[in-house]
Amino acid sequence: MSLPVGGHAPARAFGMPAAARNLAPLLAALALVIVGFLRLRGLAPFAPQQTFGTVATGNLAWSDIISIYGRDTMAGHPFPYTTGHSFEYPVLTGLVFWLAGFAGYAGDATPAFVANYVVLAAAACGLVLVVSRRPGANPWLLALSPALVLYTGLNWDVLALFPGLAALLLFSGRRHDMSATGLLALSVWLKFFAILWLPLVLIERARRGEWRQASRILGLFLVLSAAINAPFAILNRHEWGLFFTFNRDRPPEVNVWTLLRGLSLSTPTVNALSELGILAAVAILGSLQWRGRTDLTIPAAAALIAWFFFLNKVYSPQYFIWLVPFLALLSTPFWLFILLSVADVLYYVASFQILHLQFVLGGSPNASLTGWDFDHVLMPAMVFREAVFPLFIAWTVVVWLAPASLGRASSWWRPPPAP
Repeated sequence: MSLPVGGHAPARAFGMPAAARNLAPLLAALALVIVGFLRLRGLAPFAPQQTFGTVATGNLAWSDIISIYGRDTMAGHPFPYTTGHSFEYPVLTGLVFWLAGFAGYAGDATPAFVANYVVLAAAACGLVLVVSRRPGANPWLLALSPALVLYTGLNWDVLALFPGLAALLLFSGRRHDMSATGLLALSVWLKFFAILWLPLVLIERARRGEWRQASRILGLFLVLSAAINAPFAILNRHEWGLFFTFNRDRPPEVNVWTLLRGLSLSTPTVNALSELGILAAVAILGSLQWRGRTDLTIPAAAALIAWFFFLNKVYSPQYFIWLVPFLALLSTPFWLFILLSVADVLYYVASFQILHLQFVLGGSPNASLTGWDFDHVLMPAMVFREAVFPLFIAWTVVVWLAPASLGRASSWWRPPPAP
């Protein structure tokens, strides 16, 4: 069945009503989210960090939510940022963590973890719902992704991703800029990655000649950011700024920069080179947007976030969840979905099994096994991951961005559907 460019599918396809087609991926995703919960819930009673680390990595199941409870002794339910309690995340994530703590920390982390997971599961299901409503998307690539099992409860990424992705979809709708800006600010101050998408949104408004609207988006984003952060920055500037200083000073960890470790680049140098690489990517993607015949914000955002994770000096396994909704929105070929998913799962396993060796062996005479494992297991998994991310970027540029920008469409390319 062929559709006109930007057309909508009919209400029924394959004999299934549209509402049922949207519900089926949601139910599949919910099943995976429940599996993810069952993998992690039994770890919550292991409060001491060493005990939790050994048990969790031995089961290839990890949750930073539980780990932080043991690391920071949360039984007293301290408020982050203003009471000397260091919390290396943006302020809204700290607020969510603290609010969930009202569920209880007295005996172990189980009640608070459950409260966190309910919120994260709702965000994961919300992602599937918003992707399912996008014409031309393939929500099954999100609903059946192993990432939902592995990462829904690992960290708070999915909670930040949900409003960030919803914001992009609202921006592409052209009539919801102010509410979209509010959602984008919410996403940024939950996890910060969505800040990468703001210049792409502004470029799209400039391409249309909507300079006043672009200034309103930027102005509202700055006002909301100030309102969210100012109370914490005023009360305790050091604790509030820990997110920035922690990530600024953090050395490179198992990524493309590890391959260049023979050059002995300092952390400030890696920071500067990474920032230049991101700015160059924004410039290139922005130029493709500027020359585009339609709104290219979503494929440009997909390419930019993938490039960021390829280039950034730190890569945690749960970051992959930020790519998965774009695989669905862009209807990525199944072979590429499988390749990316395999690379992600392999890196997840390699990451946590070497952590298990570190927890178990420590400084024992057998600790040299950790070095062997790093060179022969973790590094190959990282190289594989670093190889497939540029492949996804290239596919996005060749299939979505370049044809729309350069005017050379072909039979295997479909322009982004109208919102």
